[in-house]
Amino acid sequence: GEGVNLLGARTRLINLALHDTSQGVLTTTDIPDTEVSGCLIYYNGYDGTDRGHGHGIYIQNIAPSTKRVVDNVIFAQFGYGIHAYTESGKLDGLYFEGNTSFNNGVLSQVTGQTTNILVGANGSAAANATDSTKIAKDTTLRSNFTYFSGSGGTAANLGYSKGIASPTIVDNYLVGGSALALVNAFRPITMTGNSLYGSISGFQSSEFPSNTYYASRPTGIKVFTRPNHYEPGRANITVYNWDKAATVDVSLTGILSQGSHFELRNAQNFFGPPVLTGVYDGSPLHVPMTGLTPATPVGRPAPAPTGPDFQVFVLLPKAPPPAARLRVVRPSAAPHSPLTLARSESQGIRTAASISSGPADSPARGSARIQYFPGFAAFSSAGSSASRNEVFIANGGAHPATVTLRFLEHDRDNTSAPAKSFVLAPQETLRADDALMTLFGANDTYGTLEVEADGAPAVSVFERVLADPGRAGPTARQLAAISAEDLAPTSTLLGLRQDTESRSDVVLLNPNAGGAEISLTLLLPPATVLGTTFVFVPPRGYVLRSLSDLFPSVALAPGENLSVAVDAGMLPVYAFASVIENASQDSASARQED
Repeated sequence: GEGVNLLGARTRLINLALHDTSQGVLTTTDIPDTEVSGCLIYYNGYDGTDRGHGHGIYIQNIAPSTKRVVDNVIFAQFGYGIHAYTESGKLDGLYFEGNTSFNNGVLSQVTGQTTNILVGANGSAAANATDSTKIAKDTTLRSNFTYFSGSGGTAANLGYSKGIASPTIVDNYLVGGSALALVNAFRPITMTGNSLYGSISGFQSSEFPSNTYYASRPTGIKVFTRPNHYEPGRANITVYNWDKAATVDVSLTGILSQGSHFELRNAQNFFGPPVLTGVYDGSPLHVPMTGLTPATPVGRPAPAPTGPDFQVFVLLPKAPPPAARLRVVRPSAAPHSPLTLARSESQGIRTAASISSGPADSPARGSARIQYFPGFAAFSSAGSSASRNEVFIANGGAHPATVTLRFLEHDRDNTSAPAKSFVLAPQETLRADDALMTLFGANDTYGTLEVEADGAPAVSVFERVLADPGRAGPTARQLAAISAEDLAPTSTLLGLRQDTESRSDVVLLNPNAGGAEISLTLLLPPATVLGTTFVFVPPRGYVLRSLSDLFPSVALAPGENLSVAVDAGMLPVYAFASVIENASQDSASARQED
């Protein structure tokens, strides 16, 4: 079916990505005053025996409604790009501005290159501008950009067969085998400031002299930047690189302020690695025009790259990433516990009646209603525990508190995670030795401990990881709690290493009810992109991946300090990394912090 079938009056589609459907957008005569703005629309349609079917935007309209199609990037459909067409309806009041429409039809193995912008109804040619209600009226094309690879395709066809009355055609850059066909176009026509490369029909260039007509391939470089109407700092950038330069300078003046974080994405592979990332310093971006490949459609091979002759980019603003802190937590010879425990000869769950304050800078103290403790694990070696966790939960309030513990195991959907609940009396402490086995009967696995307390902030939680004293590295580590305030959709992990001396693991926690597709971009500071990968974290899931497994094809230089930019879209997640010395097995943590 259609990507979007617009059935609501005055509906706006803003900054969507619509791809691999039977049709990108359908908005018919009966639905007034709709708008499609800032969308990426590509790879839509299918092949019939007669032709390629399915268009980027299929649009009709009836006055007094006006429909706006503004600043969209529309490419590589099976059918047409913009298809303003009717057999029995009307084409009144259609406004097209700032759209980049290119290489439409190329996915069809029946039709091939078609038309990037069509406005017109079927039927025999009208005798005059009022002869038929199907004649396109009050059509505006302003500052649109079209392109076809090779010498085929029609950039714009206005009129089709029935005709068009008095269109406004201003400041467009039209490139195709046919640059502009005016079919049964009734004068007067406003047509100025356009650049046309390709054949023309339905008029003579002398009729509209205030335009540029190219009889042969243009020269130079033309860059068109269109700020997004709804998202400050976002823009579409269309580049005609007639000189085939390897890089093109692109000014962002008026789009970004100095000091703004940004990323530049290839519109033809929007969900792939960014082309550039960084902090805008006021100087032009040096944008590569080669080495950029389109994404692969469903059921078809990827179209041929359009570079270096032509490229389209999407500039996106990025919030400054939370700073990450690299910290090594080394235990003292006798690790301090913030709890005074009653003596007991048995192992397992114990309670104590008194609580001491503990050190003020203890990294594991927390009081949020829901907290998460990563690194919750138990592993055995030769029948004895080689690694285990101790958990202490204290109710420092004057009223009973209910505490629920859940184990979110690695690499699985934890929607129905096992849970244990306890009621702590005032000033009572719960202690669980070898907590994973004691609480949940599990061993030789790992994940996150979720702690939910109804008595926050009176309830405090402490977790400690104990390792076999015979192994290299520390024998005990305190783990810091993660609360809701620590979650963020984007963050950056700093100070990572991957060489013969050290290795790094990246850990992702998704506490949300749905799965999260998280983008990880490996950076050599300040902004050199070494690679990008995607990791799916199940609902309420926890995953740990080594840096070498995440980026197997990236050659990592010894001694380099690396960064990983984490982007989960709109979902709040938590990311941290461990840097482990290979010889000692000593670890440091690179954690996101607000």
